[in-house]
Amino acid sequence: MQIDVIVEHYIISSGLKEMIEGTSDVKARAFEKIYASSFMFEDKGVPIWPAQAINYTNNTQFLFRIEKGIFDFNESGVNDYFSPEKLRVPFRNMEYIGESDTDIPCMKLVNINEGHSIGVYNITLLIRPRSIRCCMIRVSNTWHLLITPIVQNLMYL
Repeated sequence: MQIDVIVEHYIISSGLKEMIEGTSDVKARAFEKIYASSFMFEDKGVPIWPAQAINYTNNTQFLFRIEKGIFDFNESGVNDYFSPEKLRVPFRNMEYIGESDTDIPCMKLVNINEGHSIGVYNITLLIRPRSIRCCMIRVSNTWHLLITPIVQNLMYL
């Protein structure tokens, strides 16, 4: 039996889009779309003003954009009602991978809509963390307590 599955990868980040675009995975076109903070540039390539700011309070809208297939940031249809059969990627088909407390709103949104979220961290940072945070994640309909250090500067792999 063959099952046709299409796997797509997106980045939702409060990091700088221009830096993310410089990574080898992005250059290899491994991602469908990158939603990240970015700058407006003058003719000579010097940044002059923030063009888009992504943070933990507004990053959930990009999950709705992916769900509904409304990828353009300026397109207002993201707030329109879509019947379940019209959704491009229902939340139940999403896997969200996050590495900091700013990902918790997206992780919760995916989880409460029957998708799955995974919290990742660097185990070497557990040696002497400044402080610890706890969050709940769900894997296969089972809740797990995830204890991770709060870190200031995470690097994207």
